Amino acid sequence: MIRMLTLIGCAFAGSPAIAAEPVPGPVPAEALRVVDGDTIEVRAHVWPGHFVETRVRLAGVDTPERRGPECEAERRLAEAATLFTTQWLDGASIALEAVELGSFAGRVIARVRREDGASLSEDLIGAGLGAPYGAPTPWCAHTAEPAPSR
Repeated sequence: MIRMLTLIGCAFAGSPAIAAEPVPGPVPAEALRVVDGDTIEVRAHVWPGHFVETRVRLAGVDTPERRGPECEAERRLAEAATLFTTQWLDGASIALEAVELGSFAGRVIARVRREDGASLSEDLIGAGLGAPYGAPTPWCAHTAEPAPSR
């Protein structure tokens, strides 16, 4: 718990020295909004009566992008991944694990689990709506269709 409090304090103070240490969790949280298939907004319950609202980038998975897709297939898969994440989180008690500071706009990177032990990242990959993070993303590999016009 002290490490988590220190990490949160350093995140607000801007200290990168402690921020490199992940918080193992579990940190109870509630989903507030789904940004896309692999990014959600949560209210994390850091200690009794204290909450932190932040964006969470799911660890270990990459889903198709909703913004600026390269092809129509990617756009459709991005919408399906977002819907899957929304339904997966609906009414679920979740916890964040292995919480690390991300590199974009103060978000964190973490594993998200339900109380039944299910992993959102693993379930997205299992449903064919995500790929392991760092692996080639095949969203547009089998299509010659152009990117959707804006």
